[in-house]
Amino acid sequence: MGEIIGAVIALLSLSTGYGLGRWRRSTSSPKPPKLQCSCKHGLSFHDKDTGHCHGTDQLPTYNKNGTWVGYQHKPCTCRQYDGPIPYDTYVARELT
Repeated sequence: MGEIIGAVIALLSLSTGYGLGRWRRSTSSPKPPKLQCSCKHGLSFHDKDTGHCHGTDQLPTYNKNGTWVGYQHKPCTCRQYDGPIPYDTYVARELT
């Protein structure tokens, strides 16, 4: 009988600890959004003046038999950054 009570107490302590850990994790502060365009390149890859992307896309390459050879890198065709804009660009004024 003592073994059963010990097992029940151990099981309850494990489930309570698991629940508290999940609760603590869910109340943490949200992560800031990634500054990433729909082309999957970050804000730093886009030119500030023109908006063109300087990143490359990695495309798989196959030979005539259909076997994978490697990757071919082509320039990204993105013409303007469309991801989230950092807060400091709204608030900070340029110093002249």
